[in-house]
Amino acid sequence: STAGGDSSKFSFWRNYTNGSSAAFRAAYISNINSDDSYNGSNAQFLGFFTKSGTAEPVERMRIDSVGSLIVGTTSVSATVEKVSIQSNSAPNLILRSTGNPSMRFYNSSDNAANSCQINYYSGTSLSFETIPAIPMVFLTNNTERMRIDSSGNMLVGKTVNDTTTNGCNISNAGRGSFSSN
Repeated sequence: STAGGDSSKFSFWRNYTNGSSAAFRAAYISNINSDDSYNGSNAQFLGFFTKSGTAEPVERMRIDSVGSLIVGTTSVSATVEKVSIQSNSAPNLILRSTGNPSMRFYNSSDNAANSCQINYYSGTSLSFETIPAIPMVFLTNNTERMRIDSSGNMLVGKTVNDTTTNGCNISNAGRGSFSSN
């Protein structure tokens, strides 16, 4: 198809329900030419538009020129991840499954054997996993505050399991210690 106009849109039409034989465009997918400041000029996007009520269709999602999926907005910063979900209210990411849904995170140059995972077990438990045996680290204000090490020890205010570093240690054997200099 040619650039610009309806010829660059794949449209979904619907008939009016008031008995009229006229149809209206309910949604469409369109290529979008854009001056893309972080990927170079004249970038090409694929936009997904849907209609609400009698208003014209509005862009709800796009795939940009580097393959990022952008939902709820049309502009992102240069540091955006591959998926950006933005909303005027609190955005939700919902995973539904007839089984036990999970989210797995890993570097694409790595493999799933080196990952972390969040699992929901159908109303019985929620698990956070690191694969392989690496620590699970919790930070506030970009500073480590607590970790669960690969042996199952919980360390608060310290990063090593010893008695000379200030902080709290609760071992996987049920013993605890507090150290302060």
